[in-house]
Amino acid sequence: LPPIIDCQLYHALIDCHLTHGCDLIVDVDPVSFALLDDLNHTVLRRILGLGKHSGLPQLYSELGVYPLLVRRLELALRYLAYLLALPSTHLAHKALQDADALRSHGSSSWLGDLAYVVRNLP
Repeated sequence: LPPIIDCQLYHALIDCHLTHGCDLIVDVDPVSFALLDDLNHTVLRRILGLGKHSGLPQLYSELGVYPLLVRRLELALRYLAYLLALPSTHLAHKALQDADALRSHGSSSWLGDLAYVVRNLP
């Protein structure tokens, strides 16, 4: 198949599984994320018919996709923006406030995990 068709199939059949739930479960474990990222690289290389030692920047630019880490983080940040836009009486907004209180006390929370990922961007 031509790469354009393969890329459409990738977005329809594979990418949705690689990004599913990433707005709620943030990637704080580099080992677990590396498994997803390696799978993503393998699929993208096969679309272009490249070997396993080909460069990643060229891979993304040729196919017009962002790295998996960036896409997953963008979805989590969009979800944060959605939560912040909710009225303060909404239950999800209250959960965000509780997550912020946990983060400020040094406890584990979704907001703390999100801040960790943003701080550790390459």
